[in-house]
Amino acid sequence: MAQTLLVIDDDISVREVLRLLLEHRGYEVLLAESAEKGIAIAAERKVDGAVLDVHMAGMNGITACRILRQQAADAGRTLPVWIMTGARTSQIVAAAAEAGALVVMSKPFRHAELYDRIEAELGPAPKRQRFGDP
Repeated sequence: MAQTLLVIDDDISVREVLRLLLEHRGYEVLLAESAEKGIAIAAERKVDGAVLDVHMAGMNGITACRILRQQAADAGRTLPVWIMTGARTSQIVAAAAEAGALVVMSKPFRHAELYDRIEAELGPAPKRQRFGDP
């Protein structure tokens, strides 16, 4: 059974690129355009990991990270979270680490880095192809 990843980003282009990349890799992908919607999805569905944008209207990705990880902890699970931002600063990195994020990746991101970061935590992807492979 495929592992499920939740992608929360207010930019539809980023959400769709991540969906395509991760589905091609073998993951089931759930999409949310806001932190609040992503938290609601995670409350209803078990997710194995989450990829979050930092800067979004309403709740930011760091606060969402904290809430998502607490929801998982309340259910007796851990939830790996990867943060992405186009404005990576030492303050964002520190706040993300304090919220429990594994890493802060810069946008634009490299596909190989994304795959490597997720697979380092979740284990090998169910489908071992890189995007664009036959």
